[in-house]
Amino acid sequence: YRRFRLAYPDRLIARVAKLAGLHKGDSVLDLGCGNGRLLRQLKSARPDIRIGGVDINHDAIIDASGSVMDLTSKFWHEHIEVGSWRQWLPTVVLYTPGRLLEMDSTVADKVRLWLSEIPIQIVYSYEDWLSGTTLSELCGRAQLPVLSESLVKMPGIEVGVIYGANYEH
Repeated sequence: YRRFRLAYPDRLIARVAKLAGLHKGDSVLDLGCGNGRLLRQLKSARPDIRIGGVDINHDAIIDASGSVMDLTSKFWHEHIEVGSWRQWLPTVVLYTPGRLLEMDSTVADKVRLWLSEIPIQIVYSYEDWLSGTTLSELCGRAQLPVLSESLVKMPGIEVGVIYGANYEH
């Protein structure tokens, strides 16, 4: 599983960390974390944060949790809509809007409600979802709030931010 995602460019990681306004002790959760590469790179850039991930791929979660030697980190092998991750109280959540489009509409509504409770949402998408569209348009199709700003566009990935109701400047 490790081979499917290459390392993210350092400038992308630095900009995500800055945009999220990460502080010591913040909890960053990746919904659909795969092998946890993005989380590991964020943790490397900001060792004072907690990281967590959710994925339905058992092998990916084993890989993610085994590669992070940190007792404050947490990984769940489950569907996003199960929601066990909510009790972890993340301050920042990372996800791709495409996940919501793959869900039943009732389930997607429940997950959108949960996401709205998280202060900062970093949304991203890979080129497979962005073919002929933008991240902002994809967010609209997924019935998400308008992007507060687009963080970065790079070959193969686009990243933006949505500030939730609990966001404090």
